[in-house]
Amino acid sequence: MGVFLGLGLLWVGSLLSVPAQAGPARTGGSPGAPAAAMPWLSVSHPAGGQAQIVDPYGRSVILRGVNLVGLEDDYYTTSAVGTGGYSAAPFWPVDPARYQGRCPANSHDISEPPVCEVQAGRPEYAQSSAPGSGDDLAQMRALGFDVIRLPVNWSQLEPSPGHYSSTYIDRIAQVVGWAAQQNIYVIIDMHEDNYSRFTPASAPVSAPPVVSASQESGGHADGAPPWAVMSQGAPAEALAGQSVFNAYVETAFTNFWLNRTPTNAAGQALPAGQAPGTGLQDHYIGAMVQLAKRFVNDPTVVGYDVMNEPLPGFLAPGLFDQNYLYPFYARVIEALTGTVQGIPCPASSSYTAGCSYPDQGVDDRRHLFFVEPMAARNLTDAAVGASAPFTAYPNIVYAPHAYTHVFTVDTDVPGGAASAVYPTSYNQAMQTASLEARALGAALFIGEYGNSADQDGTILAQETAAQQTAMVGSTLWAWKGNCGSGQTAAECEPGLWSVYQGDPSATPAQNLGLIATRVTYLDRAWPRATAGTLQGYAYDPSTGAFSMSASGAGAVRRGDRDHETVVYAPGPLAGPVVVTGAARLDAVIAEPDGTRLVYVAPTGPAGYGVELSSRPAAG
Repeated sequence: MGVFLGLGLLWVGSLLSVPAQAGPARTGGSPGAPAAAMPWLSVSHPAGGQAQIVDPYGRSVILRGVNLVGLEDDYYTTSAVGTGGYSAAPFWPVDPARYQGRCPANSHDISEPPVCEVQAGRPEYAQSSAPGSGDDLAQMRALGFDVIRLPVNWSQLEPSPGHYSSTYIDRIAQVVGWAAQQNIYVIIDMHEDNYSRFTPASAPVSAPPVVSASQESGGHADGAPPWAVMSQGAPAEALAGQSVFNAYVETAFTNFWLNRTPTNAAGQALPAGQAPGTGLQDHYIGAMVQLAKRFVNDPTVVGYDVMNEPLPGFLAPGLFDQNYLYPFYARVIEALTGTVQGIPCPASSSYTAGCSYPDQGVDDRRHLFFVEPMAARNLTDAAVGASAPFTAYPNIVYAPHAYTHVFTVDTDVPGGAASAVYPTSYNQAMQTASLEARALGAALFIGEYGNSADQDGTILAQETAAQQTAMVGSTLWAWKGNCGSGQTAAECEPGLWSVYQGDPSATPAQNLGLIATRVTYLDRAWPRATAGTLQGYAYDPSTGAFSMSASGAGAVRRGDRDHETVVYAPGPLAGPVVVTGAARLDAVIAEPDGTRLVYVAPTGPAGYGVELSSRPAAG
């Protein structure tokens, strides 16, 4: 790509072509060393600048990966035995023993295949990354991903009121352990879609397209257990058949934000049990307390996404964020970290924005908390509510979703006429998110983005480019997905959102091959860790050319891998590595899976640059 993005740095450097060396794929440490505990990450707050995720050595870190679906409790089928069209039990087994050295047979009855690592425990590069291997985390590592967002559900964490499932937490821990073997971080995501999957599938009045039942399916309804769904008699009636306009769903959300106490059929309060209090929020916080107790000393878990795509219920959207949503986030953080501010309010209170939550004794002061705005941002590419600081805890990451021209309001206008007007560009979602993160005093991360495979050349290409311009990390939705029963591969693949092809056969394998367009735009070079201040970087998927610029680093001893700048490069690095300005090339590490890590040692505070090419130099 030549001189990087017109930044105008005058680089004086030499062309260095260094033979690739063998070594492990990790951010720091010595080549050939055994895998060690992953470094704790935190959020730094530079004066006058954007907060950033950093490692213990002061380098800014960009995490890139996928949402690893398959642990969600989102099975919903009109053929299930029971009421409302849902099955009481989760589709995939929860017991970790069911996944030791094996993987459950896949099924077309659910959209999300099981999460497996059948060769877990073998050395990092001895686990197969080939399609059909059943080694999800090894396959991710081979694509350069170094983080997963792991959606889990309250319904399985607390299947009965006040009783938290150690088996489900063991299953989560199993996947965290698999990730650690591949040097992949984990964001544990308290996922919900439309509050709960335990929503009736029928409506008292059906007059499509005006009102009807919500058309639920896997991945569209999950979250709360059935005992935590307080509908107060509201009908499961949805305007235009949309779940977000379902009166039953929105009533349940309203009761959650008001921390109402769930009751049984006789109107008696359900027991608090192990929960800190009797209210819905108390039970939810209790579930997060149990997770935090399990992972308090585990750096593989980079942090927690407190709630996926929250909806306001019947509370006024303009007041929701600052009066209900962000105060709820603050209470979760107070419970887990002990960082208490505001007026102490006892558990089970009907909380106001000024209330602080009782410290639950976890003392988890090292993990990051990922917080999302109201889900309406997915439609506007800008927050609907105000953004303002809500906690004194420093490790906060703002994690909106970016679905430009996928879910934004322009897609509701037939013929695409509105898409040329709004959103103004793919960069808009990043620019507004950056301003919102600054207002919150938080680092920025895109928790979800994605599209169907037939739109990769437009949406995925431009979305990944926009993230690159914003220098922001992200996790794609989603890792794997199934075809519908009876579909052929040709019918199925264009609509898939997954990285791997779905299996249209009658007895599906774990997965088929990679979707080529996904690899083109997702398996890309980027600076994993930057010494000094990263000013910008660019990767061209069509040529494999990469360039980056940074400045402000102190001198780093060559070979000090914990402090050097680290660039990930996909595939064979046939071309030269060019290091310019105040830095020297240390090494190019060739991994057994064909990926490369480039280590660069800054020599002083002046600017420096790195350029990579997939082609050998002429002559």
